[in-house]
Amino acid sequence: MIIKNCANCGIEFSSHKCQKKRFCSRKCFHKKHGEEMRGSNHPNFKEKTLVSCEICSKEIKVIPSRVGRTKVCSLACRYEKQRRKPKEKQWNWKGGIKKHQGYIYIYKPEHPFSIKTGYIFEHRLVMEKHLGRYLNSKEVVHHLNGDTEDNRIENLKLFKSNGEHLRETACHKK
Repeated sequence: MIIKNCANCGIEFSSHKCQKKRFCSRKCFHKKHGEEMRGSNHPNFKEKTLVSCEICSKEIKVIPSRVGRTKVCSLACRYEKQRRKPKEKQWNWKGGIKKHQGYIYIYKPEHPFSIKTGYIFEHRLVMEKHLGRYLNSKEVVHHLNGDTEDNRIENLKLFKSNGEHLRETACHKK
């Protein structure tokens, strides 16, 4: 057994000669290393630079390698930034054309009858352009050949109501 002095508190302690102990306890070890390894003393320490958040202008401390990439301070600001981006600039933009359940939708948020997301059926737009007026909400556009993606004017027929549309199309199905 060898008697040594603790590197942190200076108290004498005994250890085996083959052990390379420098501290009397784990508490002293963590106390000493905690002080040595904090802040700018840590070997991986990188000086942070201030960047302002694009949404709320709050100052953010960022390590140099992330200065160009970090643009927002929190998840809330990140979601706000994504919401503010116009549809044309979003990563999944496909030119304002969307297919759903066999029908083609066109992005026209300024149209009076577009749905909440700003889309409207392409066959309704084609018929409106042909007639030179907006269709009212009760009017139904029918595809004559049954292909809902074929929106040529020759393939479209306008009905004044859904009842009229069903009367004619139900007769052809018998």
